[in-house]
Amino acid sequence: MNKAKAEFFDSQVNSEWATKVFDKSESHKLERFFRMTELAPGMRVLEPGCGTGRLTELLAEKVGAGGSVVATEISAAMLAAATERLKIRGNVQVIHSPVEQYLDKQGRFDRIICHNVFPHFDHKKAVTRQMAEALIADGKFIVFHFGNSEWVNDLHRKTSPVVQNDMLPDKTEMMSILEHANLELESIHDDDLGYLLISRLRSTF
Repeated sequence: MNKAKAEFFDSQVNSEWATKVFDKSESHKLERFFRMTELAPGMRVLEPGCGTGRLTELLAEKVGAGGSVVATEISAAMLAAATERLKIRGNVQVIHSPVEQYLDKQGRFDRIICHNVFPHFDHKKAVTRQMAEALIADGKFIVFHFGNSEWVNDLHRKTSPVVQNDMLPDKTEMMSILEHANLELESIHDDDLGYLLISRLRSTF
């Protein structure tokens, strides 16, 4: 676990981005996200770096009582906030762990959704491959931000030395990361509605 990053996100637990209710400016972004990720009742979802559980709550609603969401988080403060927010959700499990360590023990998800977390992985190629190995045969790996890559990367450069080098890769680098993980790009949007990458596990046939 990256202790410096865990402590940084501890300090952010009461910030507006971590606590606010989704508003109208985000509704169109969420509409595209849910339309294109095709979440459905009964699915099993993994959400690394769930923060305070803002998106987790919506994921739990989409998969319903017959589905489940596993949400991991390295920040103890974020974890506590997410646990409180999600305590009435019987289909959510919140775990204090880097996703890499969790995946050493668990597997098989319909969707793995990295919301606001992918830039913060220290070893993007390795962890993406590890996550891809936890997908079911037609499972999807998704990277989602409310801002586009230029906005996300500029924000990180200005926020703190702890995250100033945590960048969303450009398309060429991302394609290399996906290829290494045996993932095939389905679509990538990097525009006014944010950043949304959807990839699928390649067929072994």
